[in-house]
Amino acid sequence: MTRPYIAELSHEGLLWFLGDVAEAANRSQFFGDAQILQTIESRIKEIEDLYNVSEHNYYTQLEGVGRRKLSNIFAKFCRNLPEPISWMTELYACEVADRILYDRQLCNFIAQTVMDIGFDGETEEGLRTQWVERERWPARVRSILHARDRGKCAGCGVDIVQELHQDGHIDHMFSIARGGCNDLVNLQLLCSTCNLAKLDQIAEVINSVPRYIRRPK
Repeated sequence: MTRPYIAELSHEGLLWFLGDVAEAANRSQFFGDAQILQTIESRIKEIEDLYNVSEHNYYTQLEGVGRRKLSNIFAKFCRNLPEPISWMTELYACEVADRILYDRQLCNFIAQTVMDIGFDGETEEGLRTQWVERERWPARVRSILHARDRGKCAGCGVDIVQELHQDGHIDHMFSIARGGCNDLVNLQLLCSTCNLAKLDQIAEVINSVPRYIRRPK
């Protein structure tokens, strides 16, 4: 299953991908002192060290025979350690999903990208129209948004739970009528005042990442 993906990567892209895999494997602590993982890390370091010595030799190691060796090492890694790879994949997927969901601005970017890449909602004139049906939200969606937005309105910041602003309104950042999707990345929690003021317009999205974990500017 990995070979079609590997084949689409650029020469440096394959090296970077293997580096990411090795780093994720070490962080997961599922692989112990697996020799094949050490082989991957050692090979990556050998190639990267060449860059400051000879760029020509560096790129040579990423093409032809060198590329096939990297691909074969990764294929062996997948064959020999299927169980810990499965555990790592699940852990990584959950972590990435959590990181995306809790960054409302990133969610907004993804939701806009879903429209920009040309789904069914775009007409011949380039106008975006509704392409999905409005759905009744499962209780878990409201719970997830309350957790992500910490019970506060994504517009004005009023504490919906503390101030007893009903249950809050689930808002589509990009409205269904204008081509938005029903995915969680397109949803936010608004108080009734902000929701009524926004209607189907596109409003600026405020950062939802807690200040204590943001990088300093």
